[in-house]
Amino acid sequence: MNSLPGPRPTLAGLPDDIICELFKALETLDAPHGPLYRRSSRLAHLEFEHGQRGPSLGWIKLTHICRRLRNIGIGYLPALWGRVVCVFPNAHAWKTILARSRSAPLVLDIRDPGLRAAISWPLPAHALARARAISDIIHSEHPLSRRWWTDATLPSLEFIELSNDSELGTHRPSHCTGHICAPKLLTYTISGGFVPFHAQSLRSLLVGHQVLWTKLLDSLRSCPLLETLIVFNTCEPSDLTPVVVEVPVLLPCLKYFELVLPSDDSVCKLIDSLCIPLTTKVQCLYCRSPAVFRQLLSHRQLRNKPAFSDMLRVSAMRCPTAGTRSLSLVVAEFRTRESTSYKDFLIRNACADFRLVMREEPGVVDAADLAGMIEDAFSPSAALDIRVLAFHEDLDRIDSVSPIPNSLDGRERFGAALQAFAGVTILYVQRQSIQILELLRISLERVEIGSNVDALFPELQTIVLDITTERLKESQWRVVTDLLSFRWTGGRPLERLVLMGTHLCHMSPDRNPGVTKLRISLGPVKWARLPTCGEANGDLLVKYPTFYATPDSPNDIICELFKALATIDAPRGLPLRRSLNPAYLEFEYGKPSPSLGWIILTHICRRLRNIGIGYLPALWGRVVCVFPSAHAWKTTLARSRSAPLVLDTRDAGVRAVMSWPLPAHAMVRARSIRGVVHPQQPVGHQWWSDANLPSCKFLDLSYDYGIGSRAGSRRLELTGHISAPVLVNYEIRGGFIPFHAQSLQCLSVSYSVVWTMLLDCLQSCPLLESLTVLDTCESSEPESAPEKATATALPRLKRISLSEPSDDSVCKLLDHLIIPLEAKVDGPWCRSPTVFRHLLTLRKLRSDPASHDMLRVSATRCPTDGTRYLSLAVSEYWRGEETPYIWLAFTELGLSRREQPGDTAELVGLLEDAFSPSAALDIRVLVFHDRDNCGRIVGVGSLPNSPDGLERLGVALRAFAGVVLLHVQRQSIPVLELLRASLERAEEADSNTEALFPELQTIVLNIVAERLEESQWRVVMDILAHRKASGRPVARLVLMGTHLCHMSPDRDPGVTKLRIAIGPAKKLVGEVVDLRGGKRCTCGKYC
Repeated sequence: MNSLPGPRPTLAGLPDDIICELFKALETLDAPHGPLYRRSSRLAHLEFEHGQRGPSLGWIKLTHICRRLRNIGIGYLPALWGRVVCVFPNAHAWKTILARSRSAPLVLDIRDPGLRAAISWPLPAHALARARAISDIIHSEHPLSRRWWTDATLPSLEFIELSNDSELGTHRPSHCTGHICAPKLLTYTISGGFVPFHAQSLRSLLVGHQVLWTKLLDSLRSCPLLETLIVFNTCEPSDLTPVVVEVPVLLPCLKYFELVLPSDDSVCKLIDSLCIPLTTKVQCLYCRSPAVFRQLLSHRQLRNKPAFSDMLRVSAMRCPTAGTRSLSLVVAEFRTRESTSYKDFLIRNACADFRLVMREEPGVVDAADLAGMIEDAFSPSAALDIRVLAFHEDLDRIDSVSPIPNSLDGRERFGAALQAFAGVTILYVQRQSIQILELLRISLERVEIGSNVDALFPELQTIVLDITTERLKESQWRVVTDLLSFRWTGGRPLERLVLMGTHLCHMSPDRNPGVTKLRISLGPVKWARLPTCGEANGDLLVKYPTFYATPDSPNDIICELFKALATIDAPRGLPLRRSLNPAYLEFEYGKPSPSLGWIILTHICRRLRNIGIGYLPALWGRVVCVFPSAHAWKTTLARSRSAPLVLDTRDAGVRAVMSWPLPAHAMVRARSIRGVVHPQQPVGHQWWSDANLPSCKFLDLSYDYGIGSRAGSRRLELTGHISAPVLVNYEIRGGFIPFHAQSLQCLSVSYSVVWTMLLDCLQSCPLLESLTVLDTCESSEPESAPEKATATALPRLKRISLSEPSDDSVCKLLDHLIIPLEAKVDGPWCRSPTVFRHLLTLRKLRSDPASHDMLRVSATRCPTDGTRYLSLAVSEYWRGEETPYIWLAFTELGLSRREQPGDTAELVGLLEDAFSPSAALDIRVLVFHDRDNCGRIVGVGSLPNSPDGLERLGVALRAFAGVVLLHVQRQSIPVLELLRASLERAEEADSNTEALFPELQTIVLNIVAERLEESQWRVVMDILAHRKASGRPVARLVLMGTHLCHMSPDRDPGVTKLRIAIGPAKKLVGEVVDLRGGKRCTCGKYC
């Protein structure tokens, strides 16, 4: 017997790794495959293909050639064996290949009956743990050992395809008990049933059968990375228990969402419970219920842009066996707006984004009522969004028929239903649907004889006539010419007529039997025929209109003129109306007298009126609340169509004429809302109660507390919640309404709001940049306990302004906010030293100490009871180049407190309570301020009146050891006396205390309205002398003000004033900066 030939020397000399690569290359060319009856895998992720030839070992044959190839094939390539464990349906192959795969990933395709019989059940735990792809046919009646999907954890699984063959061909839901946990799963396809899952890496999900929407929603909560979702249909739970979804399921990465056979209202509940991006492509194929179709089409998430649903295609087919018709409505995006050719703009390019199909009953004329179908399927706003209306017959199908009703009554009802589609600009008609032009002509005739019914399609600009397979009749062509004539005489001629198709060069005569055809002549209407586009059908295209009502500018130029005039002369109402904030509205009310503004143009001539009313809905949307009359409200709202609205309901006259409750479409379209709210308003007026504002960007609300009632005198809470996904600016005064606004950038609350409630709302605002709050308070409800509050991150916040913080809850709010280090925190009018101290510490930790290095001390006196109010203001010291010692002090953090009667040292306690030792050390500029530079009284002296109070103030000021600039005025000269006394005590031999302000370099003496006394000037000179004697002379003395040229003598009654000589001072300091205004005396001028 001859032995098998051995390997060639060249093969024998190859390294092992090269032979491994040969195995892998052969695996892609000749993969093993089992018997022919096995179904091929549909999973794109399987790296081999089953079943086009007879069974074959493929690359496994190499392991039978020689020992070396066998050792390498079996010992070095476990990944290849892992892909073929389920190829051969016998027990020996299953066990052998599973062992050779070792710990490599497995591809388990166990749909073959022979293979399932050969596998030892249950599957080994290590096999499920290593499974990378699983394809199986499952059923709830399988033995327990066979049901591997029951609470299965599949850590390596990336692709899974399951089907339930016992349910194929049925439409009832089938649920398999179990749960699949696959953290790496990428694609999940299941048909004929549903197995719940948890897959945080899932990218694609296809559910090819009716599924309980609640079970599907629960599984989707674990899929934040889902990109593709295809669901055939959903249904309600059998127990009919109402389901309330409190937290929507967020799918931020979803790109494609398809509903194949939706027929149940639960589909809408599923979509309502999903939060998907506005850019998600949503399709609804073969919907069987007009009600569901209407809800899906009008859904807020699906109607993000009207252009996504601006084309309606109507068609019909006849069943070849039963002879019944089925009507089809397809809503899609018209994708060829920029094209100059109309050849296939509706036939080949129109994808069916939303399709509704209904079948007529046998033996009933017009049972598939097209008019009723349209009325049930389209809401008024959805119908207004349609810009392209096509009546299309598929010429490639012999069962395609006309969708137009056959009976006269049916066509009459159909014409009435088409009145809702007033925004149609392009009408596409084929041979079998030419009756639609007859309906259009009849409506124009009725308008001419004075009918109250508007003509069909008032915005129509283009008619596309596509005639193939059969010529038009002479009477049908006459309908076209009559239609053009009526539009001409009505002042609204068509802009474009497109002629296309193979059978539009001739028409069939009506009465001359000897003539078989008549040539269609375009001469009588003076149309231009463009050259054909190179195709054999000889299409005709009229690109430019050749007739107008007037030889004026084109419509788009006139529209631009309207828009320009709207910015210059906007309509405005009665003088009593307050002007709107022009920061976010595109126009501004300004002049006191009422005016129509640009609306006057619509009263000049018919053409301007047609353009102004028909082409500019956005302008009308801005003026719906300008004129306080019911007629103006209804008219402007109707003319705005589906454009964004600017709603201003603050004026009582406007609120009185508006229709309450506001229409749902008005709230959906509202771009800006300004209004007055109150809990005692009628329920119909409380639009903010659970309001959903998908288009609102600017919201400005005020509480109406009634005449003579202050906003802070009582607390009013509004029960409600506002959801506005695109809201940018939210301002509310006198109260607070909770909200959810993930796009919010600016929030202003002029009210003492419960801090936990505000914190809950801020959790939905990751883009917030500016936060302004009057004050906060604690909640009286036990369920809002502070320990339940969670930290909230505001990564883009630039500024927090707390206008009048007085409660410690402000500190709790700030402690629960995670904000950038560069974010500014302001509190200009604090009422609590504790809050002030906390805010100052927060600023110290979050910013440069130079941002709070100046302290300004001042006081004001109440003109009625004489009570003094002390104020501390911390800000950044800003020096101007021309006037370095006259600065604008912007109060970034302020504290104000009323002085108690009999308290002689209120300022001391205020400083001690407000400043920690480290915060006091950060102060570099200390200003005691009582008058401005022109002598106007801006306050009173802030220093204590008693000697004991001044002594205590000197002790408190020791904490401010970092002061380098001291600014004093006439009433704060005692501060200099405290400084001199501390310098004198520091010079004593037994003194252990250090003088005040050891780092002092500059003294600013700003004297206005009243001259210094001689003894007070002597205090200044003594300070300069002591500092020089101690070896730390003052670097700079700044003299400012109108009353620093002379001083009042102490002891000589005969002398009224003594001139201040600065020569001695120059010898004691580094420099004297003289800003008194020259050599002339100015103190007498102002005395």
